[in-house]
Amino acid sequence: MPQFPERDESGPEKRNKFDLELSELPSDPGQRPLISSYNPNVRDEVHRAYLQMGPCQPRFHNFCKSKFGQQQRRFNPTWFNKYENWLEYSISKNAAYCLCCYLFRPEIGEQASGEIFTKNGFSNWKKLERLEEHVGSPNSAHNKVVGYCEDLMKQEQHVQTFFNKHSYQDRKYYRIRLFASIDVVRLLLEQGLAFRDIKKVTVKNAPGNNMLIAPSIQKDIVRACSIETTNAIIRDVGDALFSVLIDESRDASMKEQMAVVLQYVDKNGSVIECFIGLKHVTSTTAISLKEALDQLFSKHGLSISRLRGQGYDGASNMQGEFNGLRTLIMNENECAYYIHCFAHQLQLVIVAVAKKHDQVNSFLNVAANVVNVHDIDVPNMNDIFLPWGRSRRKARKISNMHYFQVELFFAVLDLQLQELNNRFNEVNMELLLCLACLCPNDAFAAFDKDKLVRLAQFYPKDFSPIELMALKTQLQIYIMDMRSSTEFAGLKGISDLAKRMVETKKDKVYPLVYLSVTLALVLPVFTATVERTFSAMKFVKNELRNRMGDEWMNDNLIVYVEKDVFNSIDNESIAQCFHNMKSRREQL
Repeated sequence: MPQFPERDESGPEKRNKFDLELSELPSDPGQRPLISSYNPNVRDEVHRAYLQMGPCQPRFHNFCKSKFGQQQRRFNPTWFNKYENWLEYSISKNAAYCLCCYLFRPEIGEQASGEIFTKNGFSNWKKLERLEEHVGSPNSAHNKVVGYCEDLMKQEQHVQTFFNKHSYQDRKYYRIRLFASIDVVRLLLEQGLAFRDIKKVTVKNAPGNNMLIAPSIQKDIVRACSIETTNAIIRDVGDALFSVLIDESRDASMKEQMAVVLQYVDKNGSVIECFIGLKHVTSTTAISLKEALDQLFSKHGLSISRLRGQGYDGASNMQGEFNGLRTLIMNENECAYYIHCFAHQLQLVIVAVAKKHDQVNSFLNVAANVVNVHDIDVPNMNDIFLPWGRSRRKARKISNMHYFQVELFFAVLDLQLQELNNRFNEVNMELLLCLACLCPNDAFAAFDKDKLVRLAQFYPKDFSPIELMALKTQLQIYIMDMRSSTEFAGLKGISDLAKRMVETKKDKVYPLVYLSVTLALVLPVFTATVERTFSAMKFVKNELRNRMGDEWMNDNLIVYVEKDVFNSIDNESIAQCFHNMKSRREQL
């Protein structure tokens, strides 16, 4: 069997000559058009792109069950290990496919399961032997197309193979130039600088055909940096539950871009927010946003079944579209609770109050003048209030204190409470009130067993009825242990609690309680990371670089935003990824 590259190691190449966005090819096999539907001029590019991505294998997906007679059966992810080089799974169709047959097998109808593994999908989970039948004998149709793939993948891909083709001295100099180029790329990416500056620091004595300064080489190195950075993030996420923070903005060329950030709890109990990609959306409808999110999830092997929260800023001019996106996601996963960014919620409350109460604007202007202007008259709060533009004889006899306190301050509070009630719905409020009971402050003073059980009931995918009963018992022992332990004294916040539980191995002693803590921490309440991503986007793609392509900008932005992750990756890994892409391009 051919050894295909890992799916995340490389992305599909773009070819502007045919105006084909290969980076947008559907990863989900159930959403792909027939290979014959592509123009023959670009079909080889499509083959190359899919071979570089490798089979779509969402190993951590919560696979749907289907009823066969009296039994419930589903796809088993261990099958990926047995058929790792060709077996694919479609989340949208709940069916299995064959990557090799999709790419090279001629359309022969139902003969020899022609369309089952390429078009319709295999979903008869009780007949596992059909997978072996599909492979068949050495001369089977499947093995013939595997041979076609194998012909494309014969050349070894390891960077050392490339070095061994040259003399020792040539290899040494090439390695120095490559690693120097990577170091220069690191500097440019971390500073968000233009790559035209790379010529100023290039080794002048390098061979003319091997200077590593061609734009295509630079883009491959940056692409390798982006791939390795994203792979490191996805590996860290693993099979953990997570939430998404989403926002949109226009770049310097006025193209709508959707940024996606993952929020999860790592193995150390720390809350992590990581930017995983920017998607250009040609349409800002809810369906288009959902499709873009599905493509990003499929690209990185993420399953929407692991999603436990979705957050948006609430102040966006696309609030209506985001509401539609929220509904589409919750229809697919009821536990992916939707919460607006609280900072924007409070900001919107103030804006709404200012619009509804004319005198609030006047009050804020006076307050600003008191702070910013010298020698302004400050009224005596015991004097009679004199409204501007009205007759003093008809004015009510009230003091300045009464006016500002009762008729302005209290009135504004009433309006703010009304706006808060409108923007924080009952489900969100109950959810937040329940998770607040996990707070360890003041010797776990907020602890409430019933509310924590209620919190678990919000997540039926994570707590079965039996586990809910076990949680009640576990909570009783847990709170006695926490309050009697000096290791858990003086903690501030749920995030401190999670880290201390991991440090003391209490996450293994009280797994259901720790799961509740994790669910509380992945619930998104702020979208600051997404806002910072767009600030970085305006720096990376500015007015002087407004012709930067979407994939090129995404690669630059991932490395620029996730500098800490990028800096943890050594040059050898980047060089390995770079030569993998280079070798595949030469082979294809």
